[in-house]
Amino acid sequence: MVIATALLLGSFQQPSLSDEYGRKIAGDIIGHETVPLLVQNDKPPWWTGWWFRLIVLGAVAGLFFAFLNYQYRQQQLLLENQRLRTEKDLAFRLEHDRIAAEIHDDLGSGLTTIRLLSLLAREMEDDPVKAARLDKIARSASEVMEKMADIVWVMNSRNDTFENLAHHLRRCAGDYLDSHGIQFQIEIPDQLPALPLSGEHRKNVLLAMKECLHNVVKHAGATEVCICISINGQLEIMVKDNGKGIPSEYVSAFYAGCNALAGNGLYNLRQRMKALGGSVEIENRCGTRVVLRTGISLKQVANCP
Repeated sequence: MVIATALLLGSFQQPSLSDEYGRKIAGDIIGHETVPLLVQNDKPPWWTGWWFRLIVLGAVAGLFFAFLNYQYRQQQLLLENQRLRTEKDLAFRLEHDRIAAEIHDDLGSGLTTIRLLSLLAREMEDDPVKAARLDKIARSASEVMEKMADIVWVMNSRNDTFENLAHHLRRCAGDYLDSHGIQFQIEIPDQLPALPLSGEHRKNVLLAMKECLHNVVKHAGATEVCICISINGQLEIMVKDNGKGIPSEYVSAFYAGCNALAGNGLYNLRQRMKALGGSVEIENRCGTRVVLRTGISLKQVANCP
């Protein structure tokens, strides 16, 4: 009996139809059943070829360079946005400074003239009714000039520092309390952080402290006021007086959020601090002690562009 087989040294492939036919004839001739015919295939698999490896390498390299190009374009886009934002902020600041200068020069000089003329007319007026009206004009001009000075200070970008804010608060508090015959003491740290502070932040802090001083003059009947500016992770301002204090029901209404009973002054105080992300603490202790926790942290202003 002769059995024909082929030994495959490498890979094997499925026999073709001609192979099947040949085995059938061979089996019929020798009188035996057909046997599987193993055909030797010397051709290596297609995925082991150099051309396939070259294609895979090229695809990987293409993906890598596409990723690098995407990263580069994203970085360039980020830098361009930062440049545009910086230019916009600079233009905004310059426009603010220009408006502030025009307000100071034009409106300031006009209001000063109105005040001086009304005072001169008051000295020459013998009629008490007309004299009272002239006094009112002079006072109104002075009040508008004071508010205008605050607006100019807020708009001027050169004042966007902790140090300038502290000195401006000291000057405003000193002028206001001194004009009402109230002794005062102001404590400011020797070293203030050299960090930027936006005009919006400075405005809310200034108006909040003025509201505190207004309450002292109008309601407390105090003779002494102590103001302490400190930076304990955030900017804090403490205003303490030796007056009669705030009625306890007003303080309770303030913490309960009852604005109708607490009054507009305390409500405005809370809204100013809320706009900054801070809070207000009110305590009756040998007078009134108000702490303005502004929420302006050093980390926050350091991250500002």
